[in-house]
Amino acid sequence: MAMKKFIFLIPVILVSCVPWNIAPKCRIEAPDNGSSFIRGDTILVYVNANDDDGEIAEVRMFLDGIGIYSTPDFPYSYLLETAQLEVGTHELRAEAYDNQRKDATSEISFQITAGLPRVTTLQPVLLAENNLIVGGTITSNGGGTISQAGIMWSTEPYDIMEKNEVIATVTNNTFSLTLTDLLPGTYYTAAFAENETGRSFGEITSITIPAPPFCEILEPSNGAAYIRGDTINILVDASDEDGIIRIVRAYVDSKPVASGETFPYAFSYPTAELSLGNHTLRAEAQDDTGIITDDQVSFTIIVVK
Repeated sequence: MAMKKFIFLIPVILVSCVPWNIAPKCRIEAPDNGSSFIRGDTILVYVNANDDDGEIAEVRMFLDGIGIYSTPDFPYSYLLETAQLEVGTHELRAEAYDNQRKDATSEISFQITAGLPRVTTLQPVLLAENNLIVGGTITSNGGGTISQAGIMWSTEPYDIMEKNEVIATVTNNTFSLTLTDLLPGTYYTAAFAENETGRSFGEITSITIPAPPFCEILEPSNGAAYIRGDTINILVDASDEDGIIRIVRAYVDSKPVASGETFPYAFSYPTAELSLGNHTLRAEAQDDTGIITDDQVSFTIIVVK
């Protein structure tokens, strides 16, 4: 009987000499996910990247899918300017590549909100009858939409934000309005503008509405009678609480008859040329700002038979 031969198969395990590459680690450390910034802020973007079995060859950064920065050098940071970014949500992604081009990614989102608008206050302009033109110019909408603008005003400089508010219509970033029938005194104004973020104010300006001078005819008394040919003694009381009297003038029936620049304001007027009957004497006092106040009385010229 023939002997059987047995062949033993010994399994061979082949071990690769090429080491297994571990992916790098990548994390956006700043800004925080969901953070909010005002348009115009500068955002520090910082990426923490490392590789356990090699080294980081490159870190790339993307904003809304568009590459904005790449660096091979630590620290992996970038200053992101937001002045041109739209208001809303933005996506930031970082990619880290190791020396064998294996990559890791990290993503966050952040919000851009509108900044406060910027506005300047126009210098008020004094019109007749104690009316003021006030207004402002919007120099920046802050990246948002202007919802309203106007003026705050007060006669006290320290509480202007607590007092009168008047809304204006904005045309080409400028607005103005008229404050009417104001009393003499100093007025403080500040322009304001609002967008979705809030309200901002321009500088405080001031203007003084001068008080009118005081003018009263002391002599003659209203309704006095004079014999034709008599001399009328005219005496005018005039003063100005916030300035000086420049001149006092007297008129009879609208005809100028006398004037004086120094106190006392006393004049004499002969009546020989006046007709019989009723006449009007008017006096006006003009102060150093040009404001005029007047007073008038009537008198009668008679003849004794």
